[in-house]
Amino acid sequence: MKLITSFLILALIVLLDVNSLKAVPPCDHLQTAKQRTDEPAPGALSVTASAIDTSLTIEAVWIGDPQWMSGVDNGFVAFGGSLAKGIDFFGSNIQPNQYVPVEIKFDTVSANWSLCQTFRRYGFNSAGVGTFPGSAWDISDSTNPRRLNLCYVEFDSIPTPDFKWNPDGSTKGKYEFLFVMNSDYDGTGTTYAGYNILLDDPDVLYAWWPKVAAGHTFFETDTAVLKITPRIGLSAYPFDSSIELTWVNPGADPDHFDIYFSTDSSADNFLAEVAGTERTYTHTGLILGQEYFYQIKSFDAADNEIYSSPIKSAKTREITISISFFGQWNQRSSYGGIWGYTDSVSGLEYALLCSRSQGLSIIDINSSPPIEVGFVSQGVYGVGTQEVRTYSHYAVVCMDGISSGIIDLTDVTNPQVISTIPNGQHTLQVYKDYALFAGGGSPIGLEIFDISDPENPTFVSSYDPYYYHDYAIRNDTLAAFAIYGQGIDILDISNIAFPDLIGHFNYPGSGSHNGVFSDDGCYLFVGDEIGQGKWTRVFDVSDLDSIAYVSDIIVDPNAIVHNCELKGNHLFIAHYIHGLRIWNVSDPPEPYEVAFYDTHPQPSTGYAGAWGVYPYFASGKIVVSDMQNGLFVFESTLLGGGCCIGRRGDFNGDGRTGADVLDLNYLVNDIFRGGAASPCASEADVNGDGNSSTVLDLNYLVNDIFRGGPDMPECH
Repeated sequence: MKLITSFLILALIVLLDVNSLKAVPPCDHLQTAKQRTDEPAPGALSVTASAIDTSLTIEAVWIGDPQWMSGVDNGFVAFGGSLAKGIDFFGSNIQPNQYVPVEIKFDTVSANWSLCQTFRRYGFNSAGVGTFPGSAWDISDSTNPRRLNLCYVEFDSIPTPDFKWNPDGSTKGKYEFLFVMNSDYDGTGTTYAGYNILLDDPDVLYAWWPKVAAGHTFFETDTAVLKITPRIGLSAYPFDSSIELTWVNPGADPDHFDIYFSTDSSADNFLAEVAGTERTYTHTGLILGQEYFYQIKSFDAADNEIYSSPIKSAKTREITISISFFGQWNQRSSYGGIWGYTDSVSGLEYALLCSRSQGLSIIDINSSPPIEVGFVSQGVYGVGTQEVRTYSHYAVVCMDGISSGIIDLTDVTNPQVISTIPNGQHTLQVYKDYALFAGGGSPIGLEIFDISDPENPTFVSSYDPYYYHDYAIRNDTLAAFAIYGQGIDILDISNIAFPDLIGHFNYPGSGSHNGVFSDDGCYLFVGDEIGQGKWTRVFDVSDLDSIAYVSDIIVDPNAIVHNCELKGNHLFIAHYIHGLRIWNVSDPPEPYEVAFYDTHPQPSTGYAGAWGVYPYFASGKIVVSDMQNGLFVFESTLLGGGCCIGRRGDFNGDGRTGADVLDLNYLVNDIFRGGAASPCASEADVNGDGNSSTVLDLNYLVNDIFRGGPDMPECH
């Protein structure tokens, strides 16, 4: 009993001030600061979960001469990048089988105009009934077209809203977005009164950001038509001697699909007919290194063509070494950052995936294929969802442009935005009780918010010498990456209110974008996204007065590297078009590649493919975000899973090998308070005696962390 009491007293000390009790690493000016795992908390949430497939594509053509309307290129898929499916624009509840071909008919005869609900540019709340000079029609049944409701957006005050859809030829066309709804035309414009077009996810089929074409005038001809046609969404995933085709079909199941292929861009050789309920086909017996082109067409029972896909190609190639594919999810669009979250009550693991054009997806990765169980529209907190990190049972999401958000993940099926942070930033890191942002408009450097009360985040401080793109943080030391050639600043953030510059270094042609410290704090791995040599560099930072450039990590000298993470002796690199690359960095001056998986086998260059990677799950799963192809989930036998890599002691499953005070906190809760058990029992057997979560393990852990006792035994 005396032994247990002494451990409880020690545990209370640790819980009261975990930051005052730290093991001293070899390079003692640095200590790893990965994000904490989640903790249970009560509370009801409200945002509806969604799992809508958005891999369908669309095309739009103008009928009439001249073409007096164009659109603002916002990176969408049709009509010069200005037109998209509703779900890819502001959100929608439309399912794949509801997409239909539509004609928007412009007409100078006012009797043919439509009454529409209007929405205001800021806030996007409904504002009353306006007019559209024409009509919209579902033409899936050409003999009996169905007239549809339209809605549109007007600016709040400049210019003064006039309740008339009349975009101009300015750069942004007055922001008069047009929405084609799936509901039957009501003749009054009141169907969507009281809606918020961002938050309520109504039945938006298609959304268009229009403007008057250069050199033309609004209504240059009396009539014209914009015809919008959905198309089969086709993806092609190559392997060494086969290519797997997957697709999503608009509308109801057809009678059958015909698949065509070629080794040139025509895709005109018949390959196979498959049933109308099928959505996959594997083309086998192919030549390694050969590019193949594919197209799929759907047909009714009378063999009439209904829809076709764009032609897609893939080149057979060696896709992977030493990594097992577990599953993929690709049901939103334009993906960005990724992080992981483990529910401390259920032990279930989730990927947090940013859709840069839509919001944040919460995806269950415990079975294959992965399933989206929760979603938060970015309209709740801004636009341009870039990166996400976790803090306890919250997700912190940063946005380009407007604001950042904190989301409660207590119930992953109903995540709730509980607060916003009034900054538009490009990247973030979470350190202790703080969210650190980078890459914004003002300030452009470091910006720090206290998130210890997630419902009320407060500004703490900033450090703003020039544009920082991202940070690496270890203990109270921060490396700030100045991507536009200014090099890397080393800051002491022990006094978070007054960041202090303690070191700086640069190198020829620098374009430092992202990086991470080694576990012992003696090395810094830096990825250069721009500049001269867009690969990963390794620096010895054990002496801040004499930082040395010691090695390069080069996958392809002509390719671009993106984000990286470190787990134990392995550096995980999201390498854009080269996918996930894993390098052994146990000896940083002599790194070598040990595994890879190409998530982006499509022919492309530059800024496409793998954006981010999260390797810290206790199960050993690795999740990667690919900008075009969505979420990939992997397992690697090379790394031996997530339990017991290296030394024992990662009891809380946060991915840090060896022991720290957070592991001690977790162990105390497990033994004495009935808290969540360790994700890996072998980690909890700290002293290696075959028994997990005992006071003897706690004694061993305390000696290791605070008294310089023997290291925990190796895992086998």
